[in-house]
Amino acid sequence: MWVILAFISALFLGLYEATKKRALQQCSVFGVLWGSSLVATLLFLPVIIISWSGAEWLEGSILQIPRGTWLMHGGVAVKAMIVLASWGCGYMGLKHLPITLAAPIDALRPVPVLLGAFFIFAERPNGYQWTGIFILLLALYLLGRSGQKEGIHFRSNVWVWLVGAGTLLAAASGLYDKFLIF
Repeated sequence: MWVILAFISALFLGLYEATKKRALQQCSVFGVLWGSSLVATLLFLPVIIISWSGAEWLEGSILQIPRGTWLMHGGVAVKAMIVLASWGCGYMGLKHLPITLAAPIDALRPVPVLLGAFFIFAERPNGYQWTGIFILLLALYLLGRSGQKEGIHFRSNVWVWLVGAGTLLAAASGLYDKFLIF
């Protein structure tokens, strides 16, 4: 069953990347960022308003959004800035690179997350996780080799570096989530 779900997830992730690339070909990076942020805000705004109005029927549900302190709001604001920077870097790189290179680089995000968890939170990866890291690093190496055949050199291409920065910022965002939760 999990294999079917993995393929469905991969299908939707591929569709997401393709539509993102299409939007970036027709619009500016900041226009796409603004539009996606606006849509997300409009989707969540009703839940926020209903939660804060004191509606009892949301209590205990996953949709309930509790009131927070100014410190909590500051932490979420920092998280939002990290995510926005990640998206900005990733979108700029995706706009100028083939999707066949940009999307796999972004898919390497679990490696810095796992390494960050190892060094920052003292978590210890198991054998499966180390195997996954090795496979992802091998995939990055092979991507670099295939990119060179397309005329894209990973070391000197600013767009590759921007996608990489976006991936690292997204990983930092994931690690910051753990910090915010605990």
